[in-house]
Amino acid sequence: MSAFMRFFVAPVFLATLLFSAHTLHAASLNVTRDVVVNETPEEVWRVIGTYSDMSWHPAVHSTQMSGARTPTRMLILGDGSIVREELIDNVDGQSFTYKILSGPLPVVNYVSTVSVESVGRNKSRVTWTSTFDPPPNVSKSDSQKAIIGVYEAGLDNLKKMFR
Repeated sequence: MSAFMRFFVAPVFLATLLFSAHTLHAASLNVTRDVVVNETPEEVWRVIGTYSDMSWHPAVHSTQMSGARTPTRMLILGDGSIVREELIDNVDGQSFTYKILSGPLPVVNYVSTVSVESVGRNKSRVTWTSTFDPPPNVSKSDSQKAIIGVYEAGLDNLKKMFR
Protein backbone atom coordinates (compact mmCIF):
# COMPACT_ATOMS: atom_id res chain seq x y z
CA MET A 1 0.00 0.00 0.00
CA SER A 2 1.43 3.38 -0.95
CA ALA A 3 2.04 6.10 1.60
CA PHE A 4 -0.72 8.17 -0.02
CA MET A 5 -3.23 5.33 0.48
CA ARG A 6 -2.11 4.66 4.06
CA PHE A 7 -2.03 8.24 5.32
CA PHE A 8 -4.74 9.96 3.32
CA VAL A 9 -7.24 7.76 1.50
CA ALA A 10 -7.65 5.10 4.21
CA PRO A 11 -8.35 7.59 7.06
CA VAL A 12 -10.76 9.60 4.88
CA PHE A 13 -12.59 6.42 3.91
CA LEU A 14 -12.81 5.31 7.56
CA ALA A 15 -14.08 8.71 8.68
CA THR A 16 -16.72 8.69 5.93
CA LEU A 17 -17.82 5.20 6.90
CA LEU A 18 -18.11 6.11 10.59
CA PHE A 19 -20.03 9.31 9.81
CA SER A 20 -22.44 7.40 7.56
CA ALA A 21 -23.10 4.81 10.26
CA HIS A 22 -23.79 7.58 12.79
CA THR A 23 -26.15 9.33 10.36
CA LEU A 24 -28.08 6.11 9.76
CA HIS A 25 -28.37 5.54 13.50
CA ALA A 26 -29.81 9.05 14.05
CA ALA A 27 -32.84 8.45 11.81
CA SER A 28 -35.93 10.59 12.18
CA LEU A 29 -39.08 9.36 13.86
CA ASN A 30 -42.36 9.10 11.95
CA VAL A 31 -45.97 9.42 13.04
CA THR A 32 -48.98 8.95 10.77
CA ARG A 33 -52.61 9.02 11.84
CA ASP A 34 -55.75 9.20 9.73
CA VAL A 35 -59.50 9.31 10.04
CA VAL A 36 -62.35 8.69 7.62
CA VAL A 37 -65.16 11.24 7.80
CA ASN A 38 -68.61 11.35 6.21
CA GLU A 39 -68.11 14.32 3.90
CA THR A 40 -66.66 15.19 0.52
CA PRO A 41 -62.98 16.16 0.31
CA GLU A 42 -64.03 19.66 -0.81
CA GLU A 43 -66.10 20.21 2.34
CA VAL A 44 -63.42 18.79 4.61
CA TRP A 45 -60.82 21.01 2.93
CA ARG A 46 -62.97 24.07 3.64
CA VAL A 47 -62.54 23.30 7.33
CA ILE A 48 -58.88 22.21 7.50
CA GLY A 49 -57.32 23.66 4.34
CA THR A 50 -57.03 27.28 5.40
CA TYR A 51 -53.55 27.47 6.89
CA SER A 52 -54.45 30.56 8.90
CA ASP A 53 -57.30 28.79 10.74
CA MET A 54 -56.82 25.78 12.99
CA SER A 55 -60.02 26.26 14.95
CA TRP A 56 -60.92 22.64 14.14
CA HIS A 57 -58.27 21.45 16.62
CA PRO A 58 -59.51 21.54 20.22
CA ALA A 59 -56.09 22.48 21.66
CA VAL A 60 -55.80 25.62 19.50
CA HIS A 61 -57.36 28.73 21.04
CA SER A 62 -56.47 31.07 18.15
CA THR A 63 -54.16 31.51 15.17
CA GLN A 64 -52.17 34.57 14.12
CA MET A 65 -50.44 34.89 10.75
CA SER A 66 -47.34 36.79 9.63
CA GLY A 67 -44.97 36.77 6.68
CA ALA A 68 -46.10 37.60 3.17
CA ARG A 69 -43.42 35.62 1.30
CA THR A 70 -43.20 32.72 3.74
CA PRO A 71 -46.47 32.31 5.66
CA THR A 72 -45.82 31.74 9.33
CA ARG A 73 -48.53 31.01 11.84
CA MET A 74 -48.58 31.26 15.59
CA LEU A 75 -50.92 28.79 17.22
CA ILE A 76 -51.97 30.05 20.62
CA LEU A 77 -52.90 27.00 22.65
CA GLY A 78 -55.48 26.82 25.42
CA ASP A 79 -52.77 26.94 28.10
CA GLY A 80 -51.29 30.12 26.55
CA SER A 81 -48.24 28.47 25.02
CA ILE A 82 -47.36 29.28 21.42
CA VAL A 83 -46.33 27.05 18.52
CA ARG A 84 -44.70 28.86 15.58
CA GLU A 85 -44.98 27.07 12.23
CA GLU A 86 -43.93 27.88 8.68
CA LEU A 87 -45.80 26.80 5.56
CA ILE A 88 -43.58 24.84 3.17
CA ASP A 89 -46.04 23.74 0.48
CA ASN A 90 -49.75 23.99 -0.26
CA VAL A 91 -51.52 21.86 -2.86
CA ASP A 92 -54.90 23.57 -2.92
CA GLY A 93 -57.73 21.21 -2.10
CA GLN A 94 -55.42 18.32 -1.24
CA SER A 95 -52.62 18.98 1.25
CA PHE A 96 -50.33 21.40 2.99
CA THR A 97 -46.88 20.84 4.46
CA TYR A 98 -45.35 22.84 7.29
CA LYS A 99 -42.52 22.80 9.78
CA ILE A 100 -42.41 23.75 13.45
CA LEU A 101 -40.07 26.64 14.19
CA SER A 102 -40.59 26.73 17.97
CA GLY A 103 -43.00 25.70 20.68
CA PRO A 104 -43.61 23.43 23.64
CA LEU A 105 -43.76 20.13 21.75
CA PRO A 106 -40.81 17.80 22.42
CA VAL A 107 -39.60 17.68 18.80
CA VAL A 108 -36.88 19.14 16.57
CA ASN A 109 -36.59 19.04 12.78
CA TYR A 110 -40.37 18.53 12.61
CA VAL A 111 -41.98 18.52 9.14
CA SER A 112 -45.61 17.53 8.68
CA THR A 113 -48.24 17.13 5.97
CA VAL A 114 -52.00 17.22 6.36
CA SER A 115 -53.90 15.79 3.39
CA VAL A 116 -57.43 14.93 2.28
CA GLU A 117 -58.50 12.32 -0.26
CA SER A 118 -61.75 10.78 -1.40
CA VAL A 119 -62.45 7.23 -0.23
CA GLY A 120 -65.94 6.84 -1.61
CA ARG A 121 -69.15 8.70 -2.12
CA ASN A 122 -69.29 11.52 0.44
CA LYS A 123 -66.38 10.03 2.39
CA SER A 124 -62.90 11.41 2.88
CA ARG A 125 -59.72 10.33 4.56
CA VAL A 126 -57.74 12.98 6.42
CA THR A 127 -54.13 11.95 6.96
CA TRP A 128 -51.68 13.76 9.24
CA THR A 129 -48.10 12.58 8.95
CA SER A 130 -44.72 13.83 10.12
CA THR A 131 -41.03 13.18 10.54
CA PHE A 132 -39.05 14.63 13.43
CA ASP A 133 -36.33 13.99 15.98
CA PRO A 134 -36.65 14.06 19.74
CA PRO A 135 -34.62 16.75 21.47
CA PRO A 136 -31.58 15.46 23.41
CA ASN A 137 -33.37 15.41 26.78
CA VAL A 138 -36.50 13.52 25.59
CA SER A 139 -36.91 9.85 24.74
CA LYS A 140 -38.06 8.76 21.29
CA SER A 141 -41.14 7.22 22.90
CA ASP A 142 -42.13 10.41 24.75
CA SER A 143 -41.60 12.50 21.63
CA GLN A 144 -43.79 10.18 19.54
CA LYS A 145 -46.49 10.01 22.24
CA ALA A 146 -46.75 13.80 22.29
CA ILE A 147 -47.27 14.01 18.52
CA ILE A 148 -49.69 11.08 18.51
CA GLY A 149 -51.72 12.89 21.17
CA VAL A 150 -51.87 16.08 19.09
CA TYR A 151 -52.91 14.20 15.96
CA GLU A 152 -55.52 12.03 17.63
CA ALA A 153 -57.14 15.00 19.40
CA GLY A 154 -57.45 16.90 16.12
CA LEU A 155 -58.62 13.97 14.03
CA ASP A 156 -61.12 12.81 16.67
CA ASN A 157 -62.59 16.31 16.66
CA LEU A 158 -62.89 16.28 12.86
CA LYS A 159 -64.77 12.99 13.06
CA LYS A 160 -67.22 14.60 15.51
CA MET A 161 -67.61 17.67 13.31
CA PHE A 162 -68.56 15.59 10.24
CA ARG A 163 -71.06 13.17 11.79
